[in-house]
Amino acid sequence: MSAIVALLDEADVPRPAIENERVAARLLEAMGQRARVRFVTTKSGRCTLGLGAACAIAEGHMASNREGSVVAVLDGYIDDAGAIADGHTTRTASGEPGAAAAIVRAYERWGAGCADMLRGEFAFVLWDARRRELIGARDALGVKPLYYHRANGFVRMASEPHAVFADTSFTPRPCFESLALFLSNGYFENGPTLYEGVFAVPSGHFARVRTGAITLERYWRPDAVRPLAMLDDEAYARLFAQRFERAVRTRLPREERSAVLLSGGIDSSAVACEAVRQATDMGAPAPALVHLSYAGLGCDERPYARAVADHCGAPLMEVDVHAEAGRVHPSADRQRDVYYHPGGMLTGAAHARASEAGARVVLSGHGGDLCFDRTGFEVTDRLRQGELRAALRECGDSERAFSVAASLQLVRAAARIAIPPRARLRLRQWRTPRDSALTPGADDVVRRFRAAEHARRATTGSSGSGSGSGWSGNAELVARVTSSLCQVNLADYDRVAAAHGVEPRHPFFDRELVELQLGLPVAQRHVGGQRKSKPVLRRALRPLLPAVVYRRAAVTEFASYLELALHHAGSAIRELFVDSRLAALGVIRHEFAATAAKATSGADLCRILNHAALELWLRKF
Repeated sequence: MSAIVALLDEADVPRPAIENERVAARLLEAMGQRARVRFVTTKSGRCTLGLGAACAIAEGHMASNREGSVVAVLDGYIDDAGAIADGHTTRTASGEPGAAAAIVRAYERWGAGCADMLRGEFAFVLWDARRRELIGARDALGVKPLYYHRANGFVRMASEPHAVFADTSFTPRPCFESLALFLSNGYFENGPTLYEGVFAVPSGHFARVRTGAITLERYWRPDAVRPLAMLDDEAYARLFAQRFERAVRTRLPREERSAVLLSGGIDSSAVACEAVRQATDMGAPAPALVHLSYAGLGCDERPYARAVADHCGAPLMEVDVHAEAGRVHPSADRQRDVYYHPGGMLTGAAHARASEAGARVVLSGHGGDLCFDRTGFEVTDRLRQGELRAALRECGDSERAFSVAASLQLVRAAARIAIPPRARLRLRQWRTPRDSALTPGADDVVRRFRAAEHARRATTGSSGSGSGSGWSGNAELVARVTSSLCQVNLADYDRVAAAHGVEPRHPFFDRELVELQLGLPVAQRHVGGQRKSKPVLRRALRPLLPAVVYRRAAVTEFASYLELALHHAGSAIRELFVDSRLAALGVIRHEFAATAAKATSGADLCRILNHAALELWLRKF
């Protein structure tokens, strides 16, 4: 787990290097555990780069070319770094070739767009003194975060958003538009952040800072992925198995101890089984399996997790969520920029257990549903392709049975085809009621954002290009990956893991694996109207999984745990609404805050938790 920072002095007369190095050190210090050990260097008196790590300077995470004119710092890992760097024209801080050296070598070969040639989960900052150019880039899926801010003659980049304010030269302020979007689940932390003037480099992009301007350039486009057409189901399964095996292998450390967060679902179970198998084959320490135990609740998955542990022959470390009540209680003294959510906060307990077991890398099944979950446009796409029987199966019916529910779905699908995208957009805007919790100004922000999103998806969906899911479904899948619904969760996950000194890695966010999924036909992702059937994944990984996990069809819902957590935390959440910062900023109505303070029921868990998360975050200013 690393932290990276960059400080670019744009003044006509730059400050002394020693002063900028002190500022960069403060930026690293603000990121706490992930930067306990720090190293700072200044190049050409203009740009100062910094690298921090939880235990020791990450080997090979800072490098320069032989002349010292190009230097890079890295958070994360690069796949096949040795093959790219080759050790001839680059050197790391320790003199040995490494991952950062691969970035320098790639930049010298391919220029600013070199991120497109790299694979892995990474964020890096690179300074080219010859061109006086600063480059900040994220991996294609945005697993590793990177933020930037420009003010007072400086451009600052850092692994965490609050760190850019660490030199106290200016005071952070909340961003009104982002607060409104957060409350409506439209905040992705893939551009503007909750801090005014602080931006996240979007996934699949690099930011170029040159001659007083900051430009964002996309290097990966998921809508350019071509559909796959293979001979049979087994051919798809073999290709998926190969991609999945490689995704796990490249994320599994060879010498250090690793761990896998095992829920018991098919995604995390597949990662656990594959990781144990590969560790055994290469003689590495067996991964520790860490399971969050929801004993006595409807979301209890212990039978599945224990079946996986028995199948792998690996010990299972169970973390009792009832004993972790203190971790999920609302409190303003929590880790900076970790947004309150009872479910998400529990990952801290799991990472703590993994760290205690000696793990430095923690794998997860996070992202397994990104391209497999239903888009809601399957019936439309089937009808558009003239496949009526397949459309009926997508409605959840057999070929002969025809229910009222199925007929309604068919009517809606036909209407989507018949009505032009622009007319559908206007109809949606007319039918969408205003949010009674938001002020008119905040509600307008949300409505404009949703209109832009619907217009973008309609444009993508009508082109017929891209993945094999069809037209509208393709637009929905591309929207998930580009503005990803997972971005906030990934950023939270990264910061929680950093607090315990472990490096999170997610095989299902492997670029090649996601590109494969985007190219799959609908029939390889879904069977009939099932929500998450994942047929190609089940066929590909059947030899790995215990039968009880392979055959399970039910999707675990965590509403029972969230309701329990909300019941225990109800009084603390009500206190947040009594003196609502959101109401004071004009984001939510005062009357809504008063109503929420009197009674927070479980009727709208998402709304209540989003409000509580922001109220706690605002109390850290």
